[in-house]
Amino acid sequence: MKKLLIALLLMPMIVMAAELTEGDTLYVNRNWEKRSPADAEYIGIVKRVDRESNSALVHYFSRENDRLKSIQHCVAEGKGAGLRKGKQIFFHDDGKVEYMEIYTLVHDERRDTMRNRLASEIYLYTDGKTKEEVNLTYTINKYGMETSFYTRKRYYPSGQLQYEESTSEKETEPQIRYYNEKGKKVRRPKQKIEPYMQMPAFPGGQEALFMFLSKNVKYPVYAQEKGIQGRVIVQFVVAINGAIENVKVVRSGGDPSLDKEAIRVVSIMPKWHPGKRRGIPVRVKYTVPVNFRLE
Repeated sequence: MKKLLIALLLMPMIVMAAELTEGDTLYVNRNWEKRSPADAEYIGIVKRVDRESNSALVHYFSRENDRLKSIQHCVAEGKGAGLRKGKQIFFHDDGKVEYMEIYTLVHDERRDTMRNRLASEIYLYTDGKTKEEVNLTYTINKYGMETSFYTRKRYYPSGQLQYEESTSEKETEPQIRYYNEKGKKVRRPKQKIEPYMQMPAFPGGQEALFMFLSKNVKYPVYAQEKGIQGRVIVQFVVAINGAIENVKVVRSGGDPSLDKEAIRVVSIMPKWHPGKRRGIPVRVKYTVPVNFRLE
């Protein structure tokens, strides 16, 4: 009896932007994601392009009141164009620094691309003391996809540690610890703190996703008759409303019939719970490897 086995693995991806030139106008939302001019909340002006360091200086202004919101350095050209590099500064409406980010770029010669690794993210109180710091590292997994792990610490105005959150290769779900103002560990905080990152989730979790695919995947007749087996890696985007978009095959299963069926079943998935960063829904690119195997 022939049996279909499906293996799943979910991984986030990063999207590259277009080449930057001096005088360009960039349009983004509050998450610094590219938007149309009509939908943009911030407007960026490329002030300077430094060809020697392959970077561009961009000033972002609020569309509502023209206040300076951010000063960022980006990769100016090449396949990594648009990725941020070095120190980024973000401002409150009163002009004081709200937080800073520091990026380190890593060149991956295997794929001839520039990868973006966020080394640190620091939020400040209005008096300049550290409110929160995040250290985050991107790694390349065996599928050539990029995943991330992080540690996050938040502090009381006094400087006492208030909150710790971390993920790792072994612990992908955040491990969270809370402390009171005297440094004693507590179960519940006085104020709710949104997790740094919440990944998109299929309704009911991964087991429910496995059941959905098992129920809806139809092994192509041609592939069964020819004894064709393979793994199709399908990429898609979970939109901020949970909808599945931009479904495509990034690694073929060895036969067009398997690729077509993998795309079909992923495309009919119900809406997911969207991913969030600091409680705000964000678009996340994922891949689902689907194994077709006959036994």
